[in-house]
Amino acid sequence: MDCTGHGVPGAFMSLVGDTNMNQIVLQEEVTDPAEILNKLHEGVCGYLKQSETENQDGMDAAIVVIDEQKKSIQFAGAKNPLVIINDKQEIEIIKGDKMSIGGKRKSNIDERFKTHKIEYNSQNTFYIFSDGYQDQFGGPNDKKFMVRSFRKLLQEVSGKAMNDQYHVLNKRFDDWKHGYSQTDDVLLIGFKLE
Repeated sequence: MDCTGHGVPGAFMSLVGDTNMNQIVLQEEVTDPAEILNKLHEGVCGYLKQSETENQDGMDAAIVVIDEQKKSIQFAGAKNPLVIINDKQEIEIIKGDKMSIGGKRKSNIDERFKTHKIEYNSQNTFYIFSDGYQDQFGGPNDKKFMVRSFRKLLQEVSGKAMNDQYHVLNKRFDDWKHGYSQTDDVLLIGFKLE
């Protein structure tokens, strides 16, 4: 999850998200990714009284549920995608829904998040992430790293062991910053299935 705001407002949103996630997943035992996001949206809107105020704070998210018994993967995203790279370094992008958690919806239609079912494949590497890496300023012209460059980098490292990927991604990020301060939080989760 990637919350809006920095400093105290961002920390507050993180607490609201964490509290709601614990309620939804641990107490209510909801495991469908889209239903988790739908309930999280309702919880954030209710907690912040967003139907009564101008508050538009919220968060973007990507949730993956792995069912080892059924050999299935389920994904839902609030603006954030799931990137899948196969053993030939071909990339597949499962887009998240074009709405955030929290805030008012642009239409009067009751929009709901959707769950995507993905094939369980041990040859694939899966990635979910916030926008922090791709939005980092740096390089020779002090520009953003950008989505296209980030996806290409994931393709390059996807065949490596996870620990090696971690080191390559960290080094490339630090090299890109080239002395500039970090623009945003960076969250990147990569995994392979056995």
